[in-house]
Amino acid sequence: MKYQGTKIDGPSFDPESLSVRGTDLNEIISEKNFFETVFHILAGTFPSASEQKAIETFFLASINSVSIEHEVFEQIQKTASATQSSIKGVIAGLLFDLDDEFLKTYNAYQLPNECFAKETAKGLFLIALLPLMLRIAADGKKGIRKDAATIYKTNSDAFIVTAFKTLFSKTAAAEHEIKIFEALLISWHAGFGYLTPSVLAPRVTAGTGASANMIIMSGFIAAGPHHIGASEAAFGLIAKLSSKTNEEVAQTIEELLVHKKIIPGFGHPLFKKDPRPDCLQSIWTSSGKNTKSQSIYLETTQLLKNHSGLNPNIDFITAAILSDLGVTDKSLVPGIGLFARSLAMIAHAEEKRQKPPFGAKSADARDFLTNNQINELSFD
Repeated sequence: MKYQGTKIDGPSFDPESLSVRGTDLNEIISEKNFFETVFHILAGTFPSASEQKAIETFFLASINSVSIEHEVFEQIQKTASATQSSIKGVIAGLLFDLDDEFLKTYNAYQLPNECFAKETAKGLFLIALLPLMLRIAADGKKGIRKDAATIYKTNSDAFIVTAFKTLFSKTAAAEHEIKIFEALLISWHAGFGYLTPSVLAPRVTAGTGASANMIIMSGFIAAGPHHIGASEAAFGLIAKLSSKTNEEVAQTIEELLVHKKIIPGFGHPLFKKDPRPDCLQSIWTSSGKNTKSQSIYLETTQLLKNHSGLNPNIDFITAAILSDLGVTDKSLVPGIGLFARSLAMIAHAEEKRQKPPFGAKSADARDFLTNNQINELSFD
């Protein structure tokens, strides 16, 4: 059957690894920065210095382009407060096209040709706004209706620093904090092809000719307790353990295991061992700062390994790192994962646009269905 494959990213099993455009994801996490990954996932090559600068300039201009008084931010706060969900707040924000702000930015800042297609550029524009949307949604979820201007103001920092300060409500960022934050974003940005719901849903949406807003929204909607949302549950567990001694942490985990409780963030539906946590752990601990979150992470992973042979997945180490960096609202944890994953959503949408609507020509689809009995297909 034609039109089934993707040239963007995917897993392999011997050894177990993830790759993006043919490059091992752990290599990208260790050696590349966020904007190199933006260009790479769209173009298949890493950017020149000028191309990288052009993308970063566009992102920074994008996050500064929407007036803080815009009704999109009021709607995000209202929805997040009413639903008690930061994710739903952001989804409400994505209903706004923001075409005037996008076109002004798009026409003023020249993106590299590989990122210049209008719908792709619109996707990048919206991704740049996500840290601000998430911060406002998180506050709205708590019922805080503070003026959005106190959350964020036009910033001339590098985009990653701006995103960090915005998401964590900080006025300063240490070098080691930015380093692990950026590595965390890269670890989430892609890897499993269309196997993951947060990529499959945007690919399906793109096949209908929908806008970049709807494509990213569909990826956010596809997240739940079993996909990306497990990071929020893991964060809740780490928060409960943070006031305990190392001995009490071990005792708590052992009690949960004795009572056959699920420890969120362990095991993987595809891999025996998610390849990303070890890479992230190396970067995280390289600063030499021994933090409480690191201690909880190391103690818990060793106990689970000894007890059942389970390894941590990206959700557990994400929760631990974000706890270390100062996240206080657990709903931001999956939101940050989705912010990073949005890059894959846009890249896969662009690939899908190059194919027939719905992914296959009529003759190919008819041939497939004729030669495969309907009861042999799974619609689960």
